[in-house]
Amino acid sequence: MPPKRKRESLPVCGNPLYLNWVRQWEEEARQREDRNLRFTYKKATSILSGIGPKIVTQLEKRWAQHCTDHGIFNPTSPPRATEDAETSTTAPARKKTRTGRLYVPRHRSGAFALLLGLLKLELVDQTATRATLRQAAAPYTDTSFDVPAPGMRYTAWSSMNLLLSKELIVATGRPMVYSLTPSGNMLAEQLARTEGLFADELAHRNEAASA
Repeated sequence: MPPKRKRESLPVCGNPLYLNWVRQWEEEARQREDRNLRFTYKKATSILSGIGPKIVTQLEKRWAQHCTDHGIFNPTSPPRATEDAETSTTAPARKKTRTGRLYVPRHRSGAFALLLGLLKLELVDQTATRATLRQAAAPYTDTSFDVPAPGMRYTAWSSMNLLLSKELIVATGRPMVYSLTPSGNMLAEQLARTEGLFADELAHRNEAASA
């Protein structure tokens, strides 16, 4: 009797999220009794090099949606058409007046917490270093600032890149000090009012500003 052929060990997927998504698609194809797609997804989950352009495109779309849902800065995302229209010097005037959808972070996401934490510090005139901001923002998020969630590579602090890119927060100096931009302050105040936070502090600041 010939000896059993030793099964080759499979490469480990560097991104557990991608692996889980492909497995979900395999199961969906199985339920639809789509044998061709099921075979494709099963092969992709078993052999990493078996992932072709179609699955890569699906993964990219799923990742972009994941970033949007969790308030994560995605540097691979293409710029919005409205941004191109606003920065183009040759575009018609009517295109320059178009505005993109207002960004609002997901409730209790890292970005949500950072905006509220920074507003909280500014209302008491406290300098917002990375350490003080993390401490102030921690109560407003379900994501840790220290340890990535299982299967993830980011913490709540990773959302800072998104807020900086959207010019809602600016960072200056060494060590860095963070502050809200006018648009960031407006958004943070809206979030605070929705959550019923800092009502007295905001009223006092607005009274002082109008005096």
